[in-house]
Amino acid sequence: MIPTEENLIAQIDDAFTNAGITDTQRDSMTAEADEKGMLDPFLEKIIAGESPRMALMLVLQSPPGTKGTDSVFNNIERQRVQLQYSDEHMGKIHAIARKAGIDTAGKTYQGQLGKYHDPMAWVSGTHDVRETARVKGMAITGQVNVDYLPDATPDKPPALSDRMIGDMESKYLDRDPALKARVSKDQKARSILREKIVARHGARRT
Repeated sequence: MIPTEENLIAQIDDAFTNAGITDTQRDSMTAEADEKGMLDPFLEKIIAGESPRMALMLVLQSPPGTKGTDSVFNNIERQRVQLQYSDEHMGKIHAIARKAGIDTAGKTYQGQLGKYHDPMAWVSGTHDVRETARVKGMAITGQVNVDYLPDATPDKPPALSDRMIGDMESKYLDRDPALKARVSKDQKARSILREKIVARHGARRT
């Protein structure tokens, strides 16, 4: 049985929903594919069973990254602002920002990044969103998905830095010509020496 257009649309909708992709993210992804002239191949791959993110990566021949280019991001953000705020309210928001010394030209306000008077909440592209999230240590979801929140259990630092290992290795070799000769001929001997240095001089781990 040949699937109807309605069935295909439902299949595409289900694919985005099952992948946890929001409507805003979907709009950005489809807009990016359309901008590159690859919308039909993108949808065809989803219908064939690929996840939307993988389908976009395949048709663009590059990772989709943050779900779109700056031009796609800015177009969608302008539409969001027009729907979310009245002209009068936006005028007040811009007035607050300008009073704080912010140049809002070509930028949109991102409430999840800060208050109206916060220059880092006014962005001109995806790079600004990422930078603000990095500086503030934030997790952001939407057209741009980044997570700069510190891990609950951060990775432990190396027992000893490579530079320190190298310095200690040189000292050991200078004091022991026989060891130096072995290390110069046998890479395994050098590896064993470096392991001993870390075990003896590295920070103890708990």
